[in-house]
Amino acid sequence: MANLEKDYNIYADLAQDAYIGRENNFPYNELKPSQQSKLDSNKSVKFNFSNAKDTHGNSIDSVYLQPDNIVKTVTKKKFFGKDKEYQKGLLTDEKACYNSYYLTDTPALNTDTKHTSFTFVGSDALPTNVKDLTKGWAGNNLNNWVDNNLVFAEKGYIPQAKLVIEAMHQKIAEMRTKAPNATMSMTGHSLGTMVTIQAVANLPAKDINKIDKVILFQGLDARESINKMSEQAQKNIQLLEE
Repeated sequence: MANLEKDYNIYADLAQDAYIGRENNFPYNELKPSQQSKLDSNKSVKFNFSNAKDTHGNSIDSVYLQPDNIVKTVTKKKFFGKDKEYQKGLLTDEKACYNSYYLTDTPALNTDTKHTSFTFVGSDALPTNVKDLTKGWAGNNLNNWVDNNLVFAEKGYIPQAKLVIEAMHQKIAEMRTKAPNATMSMTGHSLGTMVTIQAVANLPAKDINKIDKVILFQGLDARESINKMSEQAQKNIQLLEE
């Protein structure tokens, strides 16, 4: 697994920019109002990366962040206290602390599209003061650490990975009809690496031939968890390693 600080290709950029507080930010709340407006209108947002290359050495100086056009507000009823609202879509689930970003090399997915990418945000640091604790379970990434990182520590199936599988599968199905010549790469950092590899392993067999590269940064080895999964999951990983 590569070091995220070595900004030597487009995937290092994509993995970093899934977090908040980076040079180019994908998270919706950190976008400019004009960029938010585009996503709200189901249009893509262009990001430029000077001198960036993919793993094949091809220049990729710009990518287009695609909207999650099925995001909706879900209300969780509580017996006591105020009801809780959170955002849920194909690429995001605020309650599960899950955020992924889908990018293409064309403004919209079409027959000219050759390359698409998924990047998955990792887990930020745990809260260190009382003020942070007031942000709640999701606001502090506690559900990342308890529901996902600790599950992985036991070599288990990470809940976020199951959300990623559905997102990947739907986007690959869309590629088959709109961009039949396109392939998909995945990248992530920290928790994002474990989520990525478990999700790829559990894709339907027919989806694997659309995967180009899986590029992971500074995450733990997921092999032991894959070995506990289905025979098909192990075959998928073997195919990608060939």
